[in-house]
Amino acid sequence: MHTSDGVIIGGPTPHDMHLDDAIEFIALFKKLEPRGHWRILLDLRGVSRKLDAEARQHMRQEMREHLDGIAFVTANTISRFFASGIIAALGMRTQARAFDSDAEALRWIRSL
Repeated sequence: MHTSDGVIIGGPTPHDMHLDDAIEFIALFKKLEPRGHWRILLDLRGVSRKLDAEARQHMRQEMREHLDGIAFVTANTISRFFASGIIAALGMRTQARAFDSDAEALRWIRSL
């Protein structure tokens, strides 16, 4: 989903993510926001899938160039821990935050 003010909203996928999937996601982000200022809200509620090392590396490289911010919406402490791990792994502590609700996440991401 892509809001009229440019926020890309994504939900969990039913499968693990590999390099081909990461390339596809990045291509979609570039199509949705060709100016390269990505503001992403990612719903992690119910996520139990894996992001393999190649996919993680590809996304990290692309996101560093284009990402303005990413908000993770979590359902519980375990999910928030998972989101914190992604934030740390991508080296994005100033560009990313985890939230308990969509409304809080959208408020923050739209403030960037």
